[in-house]
Amino acid sequence: MDLSQQSTVMEILNKVQHADDWIILLEQLNQHFNLQASQLLAVDLEVQALSFSVHHGVDFDEHQLEQAALKQIRLDIDDDPRLNKMLLAPMQGWMHCFQHFAEDEIIQTQVYQQVLEPLNLRFCSAIQILYDHKVCIMLSFLTSPERGALSCSELQPIYELLPILKQKIQQYRHHFEYSTMTLLGSQLIQKMNQPIAIINLNGDILELNTEAKQLLENSKLIQIKQRRFAFNDSSQQQFELNLIELERQHKRHHDLSYAERCKIMIVDDHLFLTLDLLSPEKTHKIFGLRPVLLATFSGLKHKPKYQREICTQLFMFTPVEHKICEQLLEGKTTKEIALSHDIQADTVKKHLQAIFKKTKTHRQSELIQLLMQFL
Repeated sequence: MDLSQQSTVMEILNKVQHADDWIILLEQLNQHFNLQASQLLAVDLEVQALSFSVHHGVDFDEHQLEQAALKQIRLDIDDDPRLNKMLLAPMQGWMHCFQHFAEDEIIQTQVYQQVLEPLNLRFCSAIQILYDHKVCIMLSFLTSPERGALSCSELQPIYELLPILKQKIQQYRHHFEYSTMTLLGSQLIQKMNQPIAIINLNGDILELNTEAKQLLENSKLIQIKQRRFAFNDSSQQQFELNLIELERQHKRHHDLSYAERCKIMIVDDHLFLTLDLLSPEKTHKIFGLRPVLLATFSGLKHKPKYQREICTQLFMFTPVEHKICEQLLEGKTTKEIALSHDIQADTVKKHLQAIFKKTKTHRQSELIQLLMQFL
């Protein structure tokens, strides 16, 4: 990093006042080190909560980054061995994933398969900026397979910036410490362009983002009554049953699979509601200290995109099986799928049996839940 670039970074650091100002720093670092993405994050060690996270990606549109963040929320926090290693104890220097972990340890994780690989991100280098009794603050750089892993010599200039970076972080330490008034999860959903609500296990609405408010204002299918969703009779019954089942699952088991902590209901032909159970210990308390449900609406305006490549790799679907899965995600019935292909409904059911076998599911609702996991 030459003197002019170092001077630019210093100017950026001197202007930091608000939490989002750190993104300008990440943008500058991405440019200098030829990175595909970078992240500044903090974990409050006292309450074991992810308390701060900002990122900047090169050549990613906002929708891609939003969807990646939404997928990451749904994953168990313990899934990423790199983050776990950084939190164990103070570390000197850089943690390069290719030096500390076998390739299989990384590529078999859900965070790699669902978040990083679709963005073509493979290698991670991270350094602790601050680690004390209260908080661990990390700077993480991500690169593509084509760019390759970063070397220690490439990253040497960061050491020149560390003293002022630490000083600035100490000055704005409140940005990085856990606060129930500024929950990271709440900040995240407010930035999303997809309708999302946070509700408790009783169904009480804790928070709605702007997109969800607009959807509900214009919808004849869903209303809010006494801080709860009100549907038509059949959907209301299904909604209440889903709440009961998710609460039962949470009380009985702490180590639930995605299918067990996710429920999908079809509000009508054009609107899905996905309920994801987020327990504090699995989400690093970004939504607080009690379990909550992430309620995500998907429909024609917010159509879920079927992940053909991922499903090909995982399940080896045939072209017809891909089409059936895609149409199921669009809310079509087996009869409608049969008509669109000019085949018998029984033929569609035979294809479904093959799909169930490949995905180890047993019914359409389970299959849709599984497919929604990759959105």
